[in-house]
Amino acid sequence: MFSNLPRKVLNRLQPITHRHDDSRPISDLFPWIVSSEFDTCFQSHDIASLFSPSSFNSISTCLFVAFNCFGVEILRKSISVQSLFKTPLSLSSLLRSSSFEFGTFSIFHERNPDCFANTPLVLTDRGYVYFTHRSSFFRHYVHGNFDAVTLNNRGLIDTLGGLSFISRTYNFQYSFDVGFDYDLFFINPTSSLQSIDVYESIADNAYDLRLIDSFSMSSRGSFIFKYTPSRNCTFLAFRSKLVLGRPICFKRLGPVFDVFHA
Repeated sequence: MFSNLPRKVLNRLQPITHRHDDSRPISDLFPWIVSSEFDTCFQSHDIASLFSPSSFNSISTCLFVAFNCFGVEILRKSISVQSLFKTPLSLSSLLRSSSFEFGTFSIFHERNPDCFANTPLVLTDRGYVYFTHRSSFFRHYVHGNFDAVTLNNRGLIDTLGGLSFISRTYNFQYSFDVGFDYDLFFINPTSSLQSIDVYESIADNAYDLRLIDSFSMSSRGSFIFKYTPSRNCTFLAFRSKLVLGRPICFKRLGPVFDVFHA
């Protein structure tokens, strides 16, 4: 039934993210990895000050909230940020006592700019996370993907990710090559458990696919799918009820790596 609807109608009925009911700031669910090999940092700054240059040299705060790979909150901490300056946050320092190696986090700013008053506008933090290998000084950046969660007036975190009536296929817009290892970081921004089926191209054809794996993620949870292609120009596709089942890709060759959306 729903599969016969035009794509424009289907997208309107099933948006990538839902609108929230109050004026609280919203955030992405940013990925973090803290292990013996990798560290994660976030470039935080007082976004509201960008709308008011007169706030130069003022100090504001934002709320940092971290989740483990099961979507369970493991840390909530107020972070000071100076107007018009970037404040790097080291996840290895913040999550030093955590027994988990990866998960997600969000940044909620304490106030909207004055010019947002009496409007439906709210701050959204889609800033840049950067990853480093502990044996290298290079930084690898990836930006926020979309509005994922909001902090409601009771201090609880509500998910905003859209959910499809039917399963959808996301074709990864990248061909994988032999000689590299890939980590595909998936995030579930919906309010319920979600399953993802992974398909691999049988030949050099992005549409000739076979099922190779399946996994599930809790609400606000995450999963790293590790993949090593057996031939060049391999394509992957992911089928789930996520409206946008788009992972973040880590392409690795020993301590050398790149990270990107595709």
